[in-house]
Amino acid sequence: MDDLSRFETAKLRWMSGGDAPATALSGTDGQLCELALAGQFRQTCLRPSLPDTARHVPAYPKLALPLLAEDLRPIFRSLLSPAQSREYMTALIRFMAARGVMAHPFDWLPPRDTDGYPDIYVPLAKWYASEDVESASPDLSAETWTDLFPAERRLAFQDLRRDDPDAARDLLDAKAATVPAEERTRLVSLLATNLAAADQAYLEQLVASDRSGKVKTVARQLLARLGVEGETAEADELAAFLQTSKTGLLRRGTRIGLRPKLNPVQRRRAFALMESVSLVQLARAMDQPPDSLIAAWDVEEHALTTAFLECLAGTGTEDQILAYWARLFAAKSAGFVYLDQIKARLSSDKLRDLSGDLLRQGQLSNLTALLAVTGPDLDAAFADALVRTDHVRAILDKAAEIGAAGSAHHASLDSDIRILGLLLPAQHAAHIKERFEQLGVHGAHPILHPLTFNIGLKGPRLE
Repeated sequence: MDDLSRFETAKLRWMSGGDAPATALSGTDGQLCELALAGQFRQTCLRPSLPDTARHVPAYPKLALPLLAEDLRPIFRSLLSPAQSREYMTALIRFMAARGVMAHPFDWLPPRDTDGYPDIYVPLAKWYASEDVESASPDLSAETWTDLFPAERRLAFQDLRRDDPDAARDLLDAKAATVPAEERTRLVSLLATNLAAADQAYLEQLVASDRSGKVKTVARQLLARLGVEGETAEADELAAFLQTSKTGLLRRGTRIGLRPKLNPVQRRRAFALMESVSLVQLARAMDQPPDSLIAAWDVEEHALTTAFLECLAGTGTEDQILAYWARLFAAKSAGFVYLDQIKARLSSDKLRDLSGDLLRQGQLSNLTALLAVTGPDLDAAFADALVRTDHVRAILDKAAEIGAAGSAHHASLDSDIRILGLLLPAQHAAHIKERFEQLGVHGAHPILHPLTFNIGLKGPRLE
């Protein structure tokens, strides 16, 4: 072993630029011989052993779509800013899937929680989590519950709830405690599909005993849709913070809002109660029918409108939601931020109609909210309406300032252009980019990367 240690020492000295120490093998030839032996020693006697934590890596899954083209990958990586929200990331990946491509795995891999991302990424998420993707996933049952990947479990449970509501509820009752609170919340919310009186007992059980406040909130909302009032103490407390007043001189009306002299602590308590009180409970506490409450609720104060829309989205009927929306629209208070709150309760056709109404009315001040409502890659007719709005004209006006003032002002437009790059069809994106260039912004400037990326992904468009 002394000779082997001497070989290693000689090699390290030689690699650091010094002479090998004097040994029995003298001279240059002797040292080179000793170094050669040291190299063989390292390769044969010092080979690392496999650690106990090593695992077999499953085979890479077969992808559902082609990978993003090589020339667009640098732009895609530039869009992957750490500061971007999960909502933006899901929209970007959904936009690419709509254009028929997937992200290169060297650039981006899906998280374990694929909620919001296209289902085509589930196999890739399983592979990244070192789970086998080659063998077929078993059917969802009590025995296979833990064998399924979380996203697969959610999709299978969604199908089961649609096809056999009672079996889905019973399965969730038996296995819900084995999953984290976030996943449990999503699974309980899927009970909204085919919601029936038979679900009442299980939902009441969740309200009484589940550890998660979010799960309890979803269960209360579903019970409210079934007409179950529950405890009314919180509704009575909330009613004490509200007042009914008369409005108008010629056309008298009624307005329900917060009492004007509430202190900050009382206001915070009132809004906290709005999160847990149902529409029916509040109407009873106010001694009014639900429809009268909707007809009188304030449409001017943003915080009150937001809280009431959350209440309606969770516990009201579609007709009740649309009744309040009609009041907001008539008062020109409606917007995509509000529409995003109620979109889960509306059909895709109704959501499209309401979105078109807002654009025609000019109620667009937040492209992020528009993206959240409509999703990426709008069709041509909707995009035509979008580019004619005052908000997009204002973006182009800012571009004119950029062209005159230089790059110091580019950051103010970065967010809007990122969202436009996901909303517009390729033809519209090319038109907007051309306008930017005419206004003095260089076509290769990084601020235009979202539009360049859009134009590069011309299709095929997937419906």
